[in-house]
Order: sequence, then C-alpha cells, then structure tokens
Amino acid sequence: MLGKLIGVGVGPGHPELITVKALKILKAVEVICAPKARLDKSSLALAIVKPILQEFEETPEILELVFPMTRNTEFLKEVWESNAETIAAKLKEGKNVAFITLGDPMFYSTFIYTYKTIVEKCPEVEVEIVPGVTSLTACAAVSKMPIAEAEEVVAIVPSNTNLRKIRGIAKNADTLVFMKGTKLLKELPKELTICGFSENSPVVIVKKNGASMEKIKTGKLSDLQNWRVSEDYFSTIIIKRR
Repeated sequence: MLGKLIGVGVGPGHPELITVKALKILKAVEVICAPKARLDKSSLALAIVKPILQEFEETPEILELVFPMTRNTEFLKEVWESNAETIAAKLKEGKNVAFITLGDPMFYSTFIYTYKTIVEKCPEVEVEIVPGVTSLTACAAVSKMPIAEAEEVVAIVPSNTNLRKIRGIAKNADTLVFMKGTKLLKELPKELTICGFSENSPVVIVKKNGASMEKIKTGKLSDLQNWRVSEDYFSTIIIKRR
C-alpha cells in the first residue's frame, strides 16, 4: 500500500508560526523530506522545524534533497525526476512523507514541481496539502502595512519581472508586492510614478522575515533611490498606491 504525500507549509521562518495541523502531521509521518539549494547547505525549512522535532518522542526519518536555484530548465527537470523517484520509493514502502517547505506549499514553492512529478509517476498516490503562513502575510503583519482594504486590487510580482510587464500590472493595482529579492529597487520610483503611484506612496522592505537576521525598512516610494539594500532572495517589498 502506498504511503501518503503531504505538502506542509512551515511558515516564513519562526517556529511559532507553524500551524497546529502542520505540527500534528510532522508528529505522525515516518519521513520528513526537506529541500535545500545546495549539497553543502542545510535546509532552511528543516532549520525551522528542528526545535520542534527535538521535542518528539520519536524522530521521523529526515530526507534532505537538493533543489538547485537555476534557470537551466533541462537540468531542473532531471533533478525533479530524480528527487521524485527518491520520494516515490519511500511512498512505495508504505511510508507517509511530509514535504516541508517555507511559507505555503502552493505559493512559489519547490513542492509544486515535486508534487506534479510524483503524481505523474504514481497517479494513485494520495496527496494532502497543509497551508502555511506566507512571507507576504507575515511581512505585512510585522511591518503593520495592510495588504488590501475594501476593493483594493493586489498584484504579486517576482522581482526579476521585466519593467514593461510591471508597468502593465502597476496601472491596475492598488498594492504591489515584489517577491524574491530587491533587484529592481532603484528603477521602481520612476516606473511606478508613471503608473499613477505617488512619490509619497508608502513602502516597506522586509528581509529574512521571522529569522534572527530579520530586517525591516519603511519609507516612501521616492526613498528607494537612496536606500542601500543588499540583494537577498528572501526579501519582500510592499508598495501601496495611496
């Protein structure tokens, strides 16, 4: 009998933001699969749950798999296939596997690719997805910057999106959320004022939300040109139109 595959969101960084349901799952499964970016690095998702695992009477088997951050689609496909086979082997042993992921499993998550590949290999496998606190909502909470009120429209944009596409999105959005880094920081004031945002539009940048190295910076759109903010993949920028 096949085991069950469970995608578990463990939140943005702080162990206390793990949901009660996620905690129950982690206590019940035989295997916890944790993704990491490189072989010589530890899993960030695993680092979040480690303090909790230490309290368990029995620790599940830990399976760390490398999911490199690259745009080489052919190489990525090979990695997904290999990792999916490793997880499928555990499922075929009848073991329930929790795939833990930062934030939410269905929001810019490695789990999405893994889940799709495993279902292709084992269409009969039972899959459950446990939502988690996203970096977006956590950043809004820690900075006290509302994401949306009343009829406001929110757009979520990866930071490597080209400026032409951003212009089209910004014209119809009341709140812009830039995820995965701060690459376009200096260009945003000029581009967004063209799209109807003002120089005084409120801005917040949160880096490494929930972690010990968390940094929060608030200001207005015109400030971005003068801010010195180092590039960090785990950064979120929230900009309000008003």
